[in-house]
Amino acid sequence: MDKLGDHSARYVDGALGGWKNTLSTAGSAYEDAPSPGPGQILDGIRKVFTSSNVNAKVRFEAGKAQGFKDAESIIDNLTEGETIKVVSHSMGIGYGRGYVAGIRDYANTYGKKVTFSYELDVNAFEGKNFPTTGEIPTQNKTGGKDGGKSTKQLLRGNSVPTVAPVKGAENTTSESDENEGHAVKNMSVDGVPAVGGAGTSTQKPIEEGNNNSGK
Repeated sequence: MDKLGDHSARYVDGALGGWKNTLSTAGSAYEDAPSPGPGQILDGIRKVFTSSNVNAKVRFEAGKAQGFKDAESIIDNLTEGETIKVVSHSMGIGYGRGYVAGIRDYANTYGKKVTFSYELDVNAFEGKNFPTTGEIPTQNKTGGKDGGKSTKQLLRGNSVPTVAPVKGAENTTSESDENEGHAVKNMSVDGVPAVGGAGTSTQKPIEEGNNNSGK
């Protein structure tokens, strides 16, 4: 926010609860089974890849629904000339793409004006599935140890195999980022621009989702 020059923030859990979501979706295969067995194990695996936060479409659609829901509050609180910036991490890229689509759908439905001026995708989970459209200036940062470089790094939690750079985004991965893994807190802000179009809101950042306020 310091680099962007905009401290009017809204934090949303784009992982839909993280591992809790993934595991609970898998476990749902056992709920109605009279005698759980190999069939339920396979059904649980299928549900993880089709119905949990692991699925790109699930995250996109969840983000789209939440974006539409939040849009009225977001747009009504924009000051004159203020623009929206989106920063996503990991699973948040799919959710973030949907969130933007939801806000745009609301704006188009109700004749509202909204401008997205910047997006930064950090260590994008399934980044290849979410190329930029060219409508929003987009940058990408990918930690050098991320993307499944080795089993050792994966076991240490430094690497997520499905992380990949976002096609069409400007790469701002710096030399220091090359030594980092998946966590966002260690990544640099090198190359992130002062976009302008900042809000004047002194409101406390809004936090939503299972990994934030628990709402």
